Amino acid sequence: MTVTGEFEAPSNKNLALGKPVSASDSITVGGAWGAALLTDGTRKGTGFSTNSVANPNVGVSGAKWVSVNLQKNSVIDTVVLYPRTDGEVDSNGQTPSYPVDFEIQVRADGESQYRTVKQITGEPNPQGMAQTYAFDAPVIAKEVRIFVTKLGTKEVSDNGHRLQLAEMEVYSRNYPVSIEITSDNTIYEGEQGQLEIEAILADDSRINVDSISKTVTSSDTSVATVTDSGVINALAAGTTTITVDMQINGFEYTCSQELVVAKDTTAPGDVTNVAAEAGNGKVTITWTDPEDKDLDKIKIVDEDTSVATVYVEPGVETATITGLTNGKNYTFRIITIDTRGNESEGVLVSATPTESGTFTVVTIFTVGKTANATKLEAGKVLDASANITNNGAENRQVLLIVALYDSNNRMVNVSYLSKEVAGGATVNFHAGFKLPSDISGHKARVFVWDGKDIESSNMIPLSNAVEIAE
Repeated sequence: MTVTGEFEAPSNKNLALGKPVSASDSITVGGAWGAALLTDGTRKGTGFSTNSVANPNVGVSGAKWVSVNLQKNSVIDTVVLYPRTDGEVDSNGQTPSYPVDFEIQVRADGESQYRTVKQITGEPNPQGMAQTYAFDAPVIAKEVRIFVTKLGTKEVSDNGHRLQLAEMEVYSRNYPVSIEITSDNTIYEGEQGQLEIEAILADDSRINVDSISKTVTSSDTSVATVTDSGVINALAAGTTTITVDMQINGFEYTCSQELVVAKDTTAPGDVTNVAAEAGNGKVTITWTDPEDKDLDKIKIVDEDTSVATVYVEPGVETATITGLTNGKNYTFRIITIDTRGNESEGVLVSATPTESGTFTVVTIFTVGKTANATKLEAGKVLDASANITNNGAENRQVLLIVALYDSNNRMVNVSYLSKEVAGGATVNFHAGFKLPSDISGHKARVFVWDGKDIESSNMIPLSNAVEIAE
């Protein structure tokens, strides 16, 4: 912290001194009473006064209030009120017109509503002594208001009750010692960031001071620029120094942070909850996008490159690929791409388009003791529970095929079960086998063929294929 001019301890600086005053109402009487006298530095005698009312219980709707405008956001934690001390007394011979029930309220620049930081109920008569009100914690405020719902006793010779004070002072007893940039010191090229600044107070606690006016500079504007409101624009990979100059409560503070602008080489997360539904000459794929903020698009690639690549915008989470050959199994890789072109490894999904009126397969896999399994496990028993729906009107004798393929896409094991499925009906099939000890690159597929057994089947798929991999 740099202090220029005559030294004044930050904790002893009256931030309200000479500042403008507004009120619910006020009176002006020569040099004795007037709104400006509340902050003129005179702690004794008369000062500020509202008009009189007959009933001291004015409530919220009739509240009497007076507000000091500090003219800029400040860090404050204490208000001191000085009662009138001009010799006049109430019927008890005590200080008149000091508030009994009131709130100390604050409002920062840009805020439309006041916030209560201190509530006082049943305040005793001050006996002509200054009263100090410390907040629970420091706050940022531009305006400080005394909001009174119950007025004190009236002066003996007065015809009503008033809010009267000789002086109002505002302090930062737990004052800022220094400031620090606390936002991340790394940002990716092309991104926009926001500075976050905290003041370290005398008791080592902290308060965010982003809302206080400041001057912010970047030592290398080819790397990053920054506005006085703290908005960072990362332009190119490199390093720059961000410097903040700020005046808090009339004292100058400065701090710096080395900001690194890095190239983003991290791929976004993969999609999840992937499912594929085969139709007549088409496959509809659904998924859930990752939560990466820089997600730019989803790319769907056919593994054997016979189908054109499809791009989908974030948030759509579905794509229908048409023009496919019925009976041919297609494997698609769903890849996420961020705004810098980084691509994820991708997630595979397979399906086999079928003619209308054939079969639909919905399969639940169990591997060993794991129900609803999503991957193969070496040496465990694979069981496929398949609900097969005949989408046609005629009864059909069909085979449920559970086939295991190795890394070269060769069928290395097969299990099947034959049943007749009535038109429009859904029948449950179970089939499976024990998985080998080495399942690297293996995958199992479940699908329907026509026929009673493999030997007599024409081996034409009648359904979509459901797949599980290692």
